Amino acid sequence: MDIPEKLGKESKFHESYLSFLRKGTKEELKILLNTAIINENYELARKLKNIIDNIF
Repeated sequence: MDIPEKLGKESKFHESYLSFLRKGTKEELKILLNTAIINENYELARKLKNIIDNIF
């Protein structure tokens, strides 16, 4: 196996891993958003919603 093939496989692994991390982070942010709404912390909820919309 030459270097470009090896790098391609590693790159695909890292893309998959980053996608997994983004999904986890997005789910965690949604939990924080729901908690902020329940606690009537609307300023925090608005900021979290903006983060979710802009990043993901």
